[in-house]
Amino acid sequence: MTTNLPVATEIIPMVLQLQPAIVLTEDQFYEFCQLNSDFRIERNAAGELVIMPPVRYWLR
Repeated sequence: MTTNLPVATEIIPMVLQLQPAIVLTEDQFYEFCQLNSDFRIERNAAGELVIMPPVRYWLR
């Protein structure tokens, strides 16, 4: 008997709203990205951090 499990085909980013509680400078954002280099991290115009999981997480 074979069981077919659903496969996630869409990777949904996590969006963190930091402002106004936390405001990162360019240097702080860069350091944050370096400390979390497994993730693809972007900052949008609203100051939100958009974090994508590591690619290998979705390849299991």
